[in-house]
Amino acid sequence: MGRFKLIFLEFVFQIPILAFTQFLTLDTSINATLQWLDNIEKQGYSIVWDGKIKLSNEELNISKEQLQKWNAGQKNEVISQILAPYWEDGYLLAELTFSIDSINAKNVIINATLNKNKKIDIISVKWDTPPPLKEKRLLRMLNINLSEPLSREILLLETNKLLFDFIYLSDQPMIELLNDSTATLHLNIKIKPKNNIEGMLGFAKLNSGLKNWQFNGYIRGDFTNLVGWGERWNIFINLGNNYQNVNINLGVPYIAGLPLSISGAFKMRVQDTTYGYTEEILNFYSTDKTQQKEIFFGAGQRQSTAFEHADSIIYNDYKYTYLNLGGQYSKLDNMNNPHKGFKISIQTNLGNSATNNDSENENKINQLFTETYLDAIKFIPIHKNISLYFNIVQRGVYSNKTILKNQALLIGGINDILGIEEERIPALQLYKIESGLALSGNENTYFRFFYQFARVQRYQLQWGNYQSAGIAFQLKTRIGWIWTALAVPKEPKNIWDIADTRLHLKISIGF
Repeated sequence: MGRFKLIFLEFVFQIPILAFTQFLTLDTSINATLQWLDNIEKQGYSIVWDGKIKLSNEELNISKEQLQKWNAGQKNEVISQILAPYWEDGYLLAELTFSIDSINAKNVIINATLNKNKKIDIISVKWDTPPPLKEKRLLRMLNINLSEPLSREILLLETNKLLFDFIYLSDQPMIELLNDSTATLHLNIKIKPKNNIEGMLGFAKLNSGLKNWQFNGYIRGDFTNLVGWGERWNIFINLGNNYQNVNINLGVPYIAGLPLSISGAFKMRVQDTTYGYTEEILNFYSTDKTQQKEIFFGAGQRQSTAFEHADSIIYNDYKYTYLNLGGQYSKLDNMNNPHKGFKISIQTNLGNSATNNDSENENKINQLFTETYLDAIKFIPIHKNISLYFNIVQRGVYSNKTILKNQALLIGGINDILGIEEERIPALQLYKIESGLALSGNENTYFRFFYQFARVQRYQLQWGNYQSAGIAFQLKTRIGWIWTALAVPKEPKNIWDIADTRLHLKISIGF
């Protein structure tokens, strides 16, 4: 008899702790200011100035002729004639306001103050409406130099370099709840308890943009008692307005007596308006019925295309052809609910990545490119129902030449815990160490400490270090489970920023 089960009503909250606004300092000159404004316009944005300069006790208005020159694109001349004299004379300007109109006609208001030290104090950066990802990328392009720490809603990846993540600076220092919750509803379908086909449909809404929704689903088969074991087929689809994922894995079952089985996979991803790729993989594998020992080898090919709006300096078309080798070895007493033992999984892809693939042969760039993955976990029983566990995860990409942004890893943003797609940032390597307590008989209940280190993208082709540490707790009940984590980032100045601690809460209810 078919049965239907409605599961996973899921809410995600992100709460910044002690979210105090701070003043940002843009240490620049007239020429650097012009370059900064030009960089914004090259991305397809227009900068509108209302022509007002507010001093401490009066407000100046530039002439209509100068304002027309500004709007006609003669910004160099206007700034040299209007702002430079005040700058050189050391006048204190109370406010200098620009409105940056994006392609989607959203306004980004930057309030700034010139002071006698020839610096611009950024008072606030905010939108008139919550920005979607395209608007967030605007501030990533600014590359503002800073002389002090940032506000708590902004992710700092390098000293004196800025990459905006959560974009909101409050007018007054306060503790606030970010309105960035996620609601997901999944429908799980099982035809039979054994030898079944299982499916799931889901829908999620992210509040960071009015159209930021996603739809996902999968279907997979389990025919353990029919012809063999090691069946590998499933179809996974994840669609949204900012990204799309399609993964199809097909394989024949592993039949006793045969030395090898075969599996194939097709993957597709579209990353908002910047790039997309397709990937085909063919593997041969050998496993035992317990699936504790497995080895596989094969080959694959990935084609990535940068879209029209992507930055050609950091994105590019490439074709990656590789050989892969990997496997796993497990001595866990139970694969699903372990109490003791260990398990190690490893995989390496090694091959050639060719960029400028559509150009003439002499313009092609070939480079050696490697992807690695390692996951090792150890369970030590300390009670009949409690185990102490240690887990090490390593992921990385390596090359003898420049690594493009769309060749890098995607990790889950500020803490790499929830893995919300819109928070993903590129990284070269990710190292994570976890240790905690797990309750035997329930793989979804644990208490853990974690520490992670990543080489993440700073700006364009520059890369820097990012670290975080914290604790997490997850408890499964009859109707669902609750998960929470507290994470503290380590700023590039090697200071653990307690005030930037984030609390994550995730609840699922099944009925």
